Amino acid sequence: MKRNKRYSILALLLLAIPSVWAQDVAPVRNILQELQTDVPGRGVIRIYQSPAIAAVVHMQTGRGVVDGGNFQTLQGFRVQVYSGNAANSKSIATDRAAQVRAQFPELESQTIFNAPFWRVQVGNFVTREEAQAFLDRLKEAFPSFGKSMYIVRTTVKVPL
Repeated sequence: MKRNKRYSILALLLLAIPSVWAQDVAPVRNILQELQTDVPGRGVIRIYQSPAIAAVVHMQTGRGVVDGGNFQTLQGFRVQVYSGNAANSKSIATDRAAQVRAQFPELESQTIFNAPFWRVQVGNFVTREEAQAFLDRLKEAFPSFGKSMYIVRTTVKVPL
């Protein structure tokens, strides 16, 4: 009986070893890197592309490079400082984005056109609390923007 118990434990340990090794894998690579990997017996593929195309491919796979550092895309929050569809909405959106960028240059701001609306969104926040803290700072810095500022849930870029 003791012998069977020992063999059972040994068998479980031997089955667990491959799963431990499997966790020590290479970093995540995108499809373009995978295609260019030299494999004996397979042809050689070289892809020449602009950095803009590489950024789009990385964003679609959920990983990418910004300013030489890595980021990951995930669901998070931004503060929307403007949304409008009036005749002059594009100029208002551009002006607000410039004002916010001048006051908070460390945060990313986006001017988005999704017909018929122009929107300006600021920041890449993982939690609603972070976004709320920044919204409070924005309300202090730009009281004239009033109630047009609020938190939106969207895809954000977070450094790895």
